[in-house]
Amino acid sequence: MKRLLTALCFSIVLLAAEVQIKAEFPERKLYIGDRIRLRYTLSQAEDLKLLAPDAREWIRDIEILDQSSESVRKKTGRYRYTIEGAAFDTGFVHIPAMPLILYRETGDTPADTLYTPEKFLYIYSVLDSTAAALPLRPPLPVSPLCWWELLIVLLLLTASAFLLYYGLRHNKKPDEKISGPWLPPDEKAKKALAELREKQYPQKEEWKAFYLELTYIIREYYEAVFFVHLQELTSTNLLEELLKHLEPEDMPEVREFFRFADLVKFAKMPASQERCGLDLARVRRLIEESEEKLQKRSEMELSDKKSDIPARVEDEQ
Repeated sequence: MKRLLTALCFSIVLLAAEVQIKAEFPERKLYIGDRIRLRYTLSQAEDLKLLAPDAREWIRDIEILDQSSESVRKKTGRYRYTIEGAAFDTGFVHIPAMPLILYRETGDTPADTLYTPEKFLYIYSVLDSTAAALPLRPPLPVSPLCWWELLIVLLLLTASAFLLYYGLRHNKKPDEKISGPWLPPDEKAKKALAELREKQYPQKEEWKAFYLELTYIIREYYEAVFFVHLQELTSTNLLEELLKHLEPEDMPEVREFFRFADLVKFAKMPASQERCGLDLARVRRLIEESEEKLQKRSEMELSDKKSDIPARVEDEQ
């Protein structure tokens, strides 16, 4: 019996001398952004000093805002290690076991290391399905408009209706003119020359307008028969292009006509009714001669093709 009492007293003494850790974790429901406080209390640590770890190196799932370690009761050797942080994501948060080092400032007693208990916390979202929906408030009644607001609305509606009517009325496409029958290039040019004569530009001494239309007529004719673009070319480039299509004996007269027309159009050189009549007749003659030569050329090409057909047949046989 004495041995049993002795062993029991010895065990009580050992338990009383053992350092104990008490952990305090949040018991309420945690949401994103809430302040999380972790507190570890060490008791029965007389004559020992506490070396607390840096929580930022151990806890990765929450943002550490503050941490502190203090002595609560120096006589009884009670220490408190507090960590405060916040989580910014939902799900489980792991609080790992962290080492707490106890040591004496004097003496050769080695330091002792204790580990805090491990813990998992769960972070909820404010939009969680279990959260109650906010109560809906009935919509406020719409207040009627004042007299000046009604007047502004009427003015805006009237202006919109007027602009819509004006746009629809003036957006109608003009009636397209019915184009006449297709004319060959020479007949079209002769018709344009007759219309130019009726305008009587020489009698009004409007030399520039006369030569502008006259050169446009002959340029348009050459474009139609030779399948080239001449309206955008200068007179120098035009004559170089016509050298490829006209006969050499026709070029001096064509060159003289275009050079005199350029002097009238761009150098404001005065002309005369007699010169305008001669140039009008010259353009008509050039068109007629060009038509005769083109017709002869086409007939010769056609005869050559017909003569080549029997020879090809014989070669094939």
